Amino acid sequence: MLGGGGGRRFGGPTHKLLAATSSGSVIERALAPLSELVGAVFAEVIVVAGAQDLSAVTPRWCRVVHNADWERGLATSLRVGIDLASDGGHEAVVVGLCDMIGVPALTWQQVAQADSDLAIASYPDGRSAPPVRLGASVWGELPTDGDYGARLLIDRFPSRALRVSVSGSADDIDTLADLQEW
Repeated sequence: MLGGGGGRRFGGPTHKLLAATSSGSVIERALAPLSELVGAVFAEVIVVAGAQDLSAVTPRWCRVVHNADWERGLATSLRVGIDLASDGGHEAVVVGLCDMIGVPALTWQQVAQADSDLAIASYPDGRSAPPVRLGASVWGELPTDGDYGARLLIDRFPSRALRVSVSGSADDIDTLADLQEW
């Protein structure tokens, strides 16, 4: 889960990931569906933090790591996670964003179990958004700098990207107005 950004557009009294929802902070709500998948679908859940220390609001079953280069963009947080997965001997990762609170456990599972090294959730409203499954064969093709992630590969190689029909919402929390809509 990527949560390294500064959340500058949010405009609330706190960092957007720490903002309260009806059932915990934004990050707690985004991580909650993963609790039932740890050990069964995912070997581990890694939260890549950067601008904000997220360790106090991250469940014990998550591993929190810090991206010191977070200001250089999302790609640097993605790279931190990919490097940990590679060092851990994993063959694939499933990447999500800590500000997407409408992604249910089944969506995570469906993307994780997709038979492709490049798979992305396709939501009922027609949008494609995280989570994204990235097999080791594509890790070297990912950007290393800037606010680009797997979307760059999906746009560059659309025929390689498997779109997995899922439920839930592709909405993310970028502004206080976004949060108020939830």
